[in-house]
Amino acid sequence: MDEAMSSVEARLLTSAIAEVKADIGEMRTSLHGMQRAMEALVRIDEQQINIRSSIGRSFDEIKDERIKREAEIADERKSRMALDERVQRLEIDAPSFKELRRWVIGGVLAGMGMLAAALLKVIVFDPMGAAYVVRPLAPQTSTQQQAPSSTTEKDKAK
Repeated sequence: MDEAMSSVEARLLTSAIAEVKADIGEMRTSLHGMQRAMEALVRIDEQQINIRSSIGRSFDEIKDERIKREAEIADERKSRMALDERVQRLEIDAPSFKELRRWVIGGVLAGMGMLAAALLKVIVFDPMGAAYVVRPLAPQTSTQQQAPSSTTEKDKAK
């Protein structure tokens, strides 16, 4: 019976070995599938790392742009405040400028009035311009020059 059991045992062992062989084949197939899945996961992980770094760079750029924009806004505020201060100073000085403007306008009007008065004098009181005409003297002979002087002396004597 030992021999019979041996053959039964051998058959059982053969069938168990065959089952183990089949299981090992299935495990290999599963391992190949798991290897492909792991490779896909590694690729996906690399893509996510790239995406994460891209997002980080984008946020850094956004942060830099925000800092620049805030600096620009601060500069605009400073320039507006400086402009407001200048406007306030001008508004404070405006009354003195108004007074100065009145003085300048008064001076210009006074000058124009003097010019008008001078023109009026020339036109109304001396319409022919006799006061401003230079008349040439007629050439006199030596006898004519002496005669009036004697006449003038005669006129003085009378």
